[in-house]
Amino acid sequence: SMYRYHDVHLYEYVIDLYQSVGGELFTVSSDAHVASDYRLEFDKAFSMLRKRGVDQLVVYQKQKAIMVDLPK
Repeated sequence: SMYRYHDVHLYEYVIDLYQSVGGELFTVSSDAHVASDYRLEFDKAFSMLRKRGVDQLVVYQKQKAIMVDLPK
């Protein structure tokens, strides 16, 4: 919904709030119900996270957290 429904300001608010209480783990996903929405505006999402000092994402595989670099 961040870009499809113009809710960027809500995500910015929640990310800032999450970080203010010590939150550090971030994931990015597509809530794609149609193929054309897969990875919709990921470049903008990555940029928003970078501006807030985030340089890694957490990926979960077999219930294990794996840290990966935020794509360029």
